[in-house]
Amino acid sequence: MGAMKSRALALSAAAGLLAVLAALDPPAARAGIGAGPGFGINLVRLRGVLGADRAPGHIMQTSLLVGDKTIPFSVVSAERISGVPEDGVGVLLPMGPGQPQIRAVGEPAFIKPLEDAPPGTEVTIIGNLITGMRYLELLGVDLPPSAGS
Repeated sequence: MGAMKSRALALSAAAGLLAVLAALDPPAARAGIGAGPGFGINLVRLRGVLGADRAPGHIMQTSLLVGDKTIPFSVVSAERISGVPEDGVGVLLPMGPGQPQIRAVGEPAFIKPLEDAPPGTEVTIIGNLITGMRYLELLGVDLPPSAGS
């Protein structure tokens, strides 16, 4: 999938998310934004390598549960892009110790490229990370043009 199409889908998903937030009572919406207790709006950008175990420069090793597949994911950088700014391993630590498994869900346009990417593929993922449930709602997936479908 081209980067332009991926960005367009991400913008569409983000616009939908903003519409939902606008419909909420503003104090309630603000309470859900940021680190919080692991729920609410926690938009993150994760960069890493799919199918890799401890890629050079990784900050955390995890697995993405995508459909019926478990895909090793070596996170090289992490950044919270909503609420209280955070970068590095602090974005992922609320999920607990060890190598957390993160359930990735979203539109087929985001899921399919992750499922089809060969091991060693670099990826940037943008999504809403619900740390309390280890759940990542995909809003954008950028892969090299030769990877995925």
